Amino acid sequence: RSRKQAPGGTRFIYYGLEDEQTYDTGAHNFGALTSPEINLAGVAGAVLEFDHILDAERAIPFDPAVIRVSTDGGDTFEQVAFLFNTTFLQGPEFDGDGLCQTFCIGSTIEAQFQKAKINLSKFADQIILIQLYFDTFDDTINDFTGWRVDNVVVRQLR
Repeated sequence: RSRKQAPGGTRFIYYGLEDEQTYDTGAHNFGALTSPEINLAGVAGAVLEFDHILDAERAIPFDPAVIRVSTDGGDTFEQVAFLFNTTFLQGPEFDGDGLCQTFCIGSTIEAQFQKAKINLSKFADQIILIQLYFDTFDDTINDFTGWRVDNVVVRQLR
């Protein structure tokens, strides 16, 4: 949890070196934040929503934020979405409701919190863990602010 204030006045989750405002450690680095169990029993469709800023290397596939889901208590995780930079673009990786299905690419000039929506409907009627995962994949070009996440919620699709 960051000591910095989010725009709404609450604190947010941050991946990076807070005092330096970068994730450049000089080495390959990665980290994850895993939710408690989320019971989707009786839920036909669900969506993960959160606000985030991803200031990271702009060369795909480096420095993605990855959304992973476990259905076995955290023994294994399935990657359900990859986020690069900060905004989502419409394209074949989105369904008709603008929900990210697997591979979502975007870019932004200004670092502002953006809304992310990840479709979790394939996990209906299961107990899941959601993991927010970041990985540099290498030890170079990591002098960016990192990933800030706020207002995380799982909602039932209507």
